Amino acid sequence: MDVFEASRYLPAAPSVVRLLHDQDRTVRQWAAYLLGLLEHDPAVPELTALAARLRADGIPPGEAEPVAVHWSLTSLGARQPVLPEVESTSFEHRPTGDVWLAARLEELLRALAAARQVILGFQLWRRHERFGLTWERHEEVGWEFDRAADWSDNVAAALFATECEADALTQDRDDLVVTIEWIDASDQPAAQSVRVHGP
Repeated sequence: MDVFEASRYLPAAPSVVRLLHDQDRTVRQWAAYLLGLLEHDPAVPELTALAARLRADGIPPGEAEPVAVHWSLTSLGARQPVLPEVESTSFEHRPTGDVWLAARLEELLRALAAARQVILGFQLWRRHERFGLTWERHEEVGWEFDRAADWSDNVAAALFATECEADALTQDRDDLVVTIEWIDASDQPAAQSVRVHGP
């Protein structure tokens, strides 16, 4: 799949769709992500079905596999994320989500919460002229996501957790950017409670 991603080898897409039923979660994650990159629209029904299976199995929405499925559905136009009303701070637009200036992180988090979005977490990246973006570790705060609870409670809990993480970041963020994962209530129909441990 790495080769198909690097070459954007579109004829591989139908075979990759079948991997959405693989027993290995990492294989399914990579397959879902690759289908979005390959812009393979016929994969939408299978990706939607996989998202439903993950919810039924109680897989936390912030884990890698459901995040990859959301990325792909968004890239294929089958999912329309609610964007914060601070789009001018976007550093770079990507099909699977924007890259934002880390200096405006707190503003972004508050704007997402104001739009009733549950923030699954954020990733910190350092900009390099030669290497592009390199991942930076930051302290994460675990929190509980309860599908049976009121959506507003989840929004508030997610905002509190991510604001705590943001407060712990360095104040010198000039060369730092962030990617943020969030979901709308339409992404998580009411179901049993699950626990999310960070993004």
